[in-house]
Amino acid sequence: MTATTDPDRLEQLEQRLRALEDERAIARLIASYGPLVDSGDAEAVAALWAPDGGYDVEEWQMSGR
Repeated sequence: MTATTDPDRLEQLEQRLRALEDERAIARLIASYGPLVDSGDAEAVAALWAPDGGYDVEEWQMSGR
């Protein structure tokens, strides 16, 4: 086994931290969707989506914000 240099170790830790932060942000986004829909705040719900995003459920479709 080779020893990991400090810069390599730091880079690995930064990558892991970024991945955890990304996962947490995604989880928060998913968790906020239902309550916002239930609140009837269409603008807040739309803000969750990318400007060019799409939503297609059964026969109901939306695109863009």
